[in-house]
Amino acid sequence: MSDSGKPEGSHNLPTIESLCLNEPLYSEFLVKDREYMRTLKSGDVQFDAYCVGCNKESIFIDTREHHDPIPAMVGDYSVPQYRGDLDDDLILLEMKCTRRGHQSFYIFLYENSVLKKIGQYPSLEDVAGADIKKYRKILYDPYFAELHRATGLASHGIGIGAFVYLRRIFERLIQDHYQLHVGQHGEIDDFQTLRMDEKISALQENLPSALVANKATYGILSTGVHELDENTCKRYFPVVRAAIILMLEEDLKVRAAKDAESVLKEEIAQITGEIKSSK
Repeated sequence: MSDSGKPEGSHNLPTIESLCLNEPLYSEFLVKDREYMRTLKSGDVQFDAYCVGCNKESIFIDTREHHDPIPAMVGDYSVPQYRGDLDDDLILLEMKCTRRGHQSFYIFLYENSVLKKIGQYPSLEDVAGADIKKYRKILYDPYFAELHRATGLASHGIGIGAFVYLRRIFERLIQDHYQLHVGQHGEIDDFQTLRMDEKISALQENLPSALVANKATYGILSTGVHELDENTCKRYFPVVRAAIILMLEEDLKVRAAKDAESVLKEEIAQITGEIKSSK
């Protein structure tokens, strides 16, 4: 919802993929776009997502056209059989992993042109907890635990608390990349006093290009905690989390390359030793 207490307008609508994968429960949107609602209710929805059953990324497809009635109950929610009528107020989006058939469910309430996300399985916290395990080796505690906790808070609609955790992690990663820059190029004058978007610009050689290209977005991270509000934090949470994952993914690739180089050097040394001993 906006700061006025009214749902965000249609021009702020997330994609259906983001609506399912990033928006916390009880997020509300003013939706007057009939095509958007038609797609959500009966369209051919498809997106890539982390599958907690497969423990890896997979393609998820909409299965509602492939069986007769929708299950009568999903968790504590009673779901009517799907009819495809745009006046239906309860919507169940049932997605299936194309790799092994694991299912995900997303439940929405649509009343008076307001769309509200009221249910999800697996939860955002479940997906995030499984998805970030691979980053533990490069994002040590307490920051790894805080990344998991932040997503859990966001999934329950707690914006400021979740955002503060993300900001701590983001700042830690920026500081880590600054130390990398110092090792390669030396100190940057007054770096610690720069705004976040200015720090990103100064470290552009050591940060993902997508993050640098959208550096203005992260100016919100320079805002004092007392100036933040729930709705702003909720709106920025998916963006900041995606930036954190992007940095971690690149750092993981660098670590993997270094590990592979180290293994190769050991194998070459072993082979060289064997050749010398055989002469």
